[in-house]
Amino acid sequence: IYQAQREKYPWNRFKKRYPDSIGIKELLDNNFIKALKQEDYVYVKYIVPYEENKNAIGFNVWSNEIRKKALILSKQKNDIEITNKIKLVQLKERNTGVLVFNYTKTNKGNEGFCTAVIHIPTILEKVMNELEQANLCIKLIDESNLNDPILSSEGCDLQKENIFQKFTYT
Repeated sequence: IYQAQREKYPWNRFKKRYPDSIGIKELLDNNFIKALKQEDYVYVKYIVPYEENKNAIGFNVWSNEIRKKALILSKQKNDIEITNKIKLVQLKERNTGVLVFNYTKTNKGNEGFCTAVIHIPTILEKVMNELEQANLCIKLIDESNLNDPILSSEGCDLQKENIFQKFTYT
């Protein structure tokens, strides 16, 4: 939505569907605030399932540089684009994930993005449940991020315990 359209948008329909929403919002120091005035907004208008994702409703995806870069590339290539590691706004803890954006345009000229939310800990938990008996340690590491390289780590504490048990002699 463009800034010029923001004032004309039928927010009453949005508020009726999402009464707890403050409208278009962004994060400032881990708190949601009403979105600052900018030329463009790409915000979460609809999300399923709602209850566990309601914090994302109204979030201005365009306000975050990592997300914005993927949105631009998706539109330019008219193809899917995946963000780098992000913190998902709908979760307070264990919120590491990525977003998969797919640019779309209707016959009437409306533009938007279909988005898949990939919650990395959930995927790893499902994998670990399947491989529980194998005593595997799975780590996802982002080698391009020297400050925070570990995306997720599952089963590694248990693996360390097993190693120590195998090599401990009394």
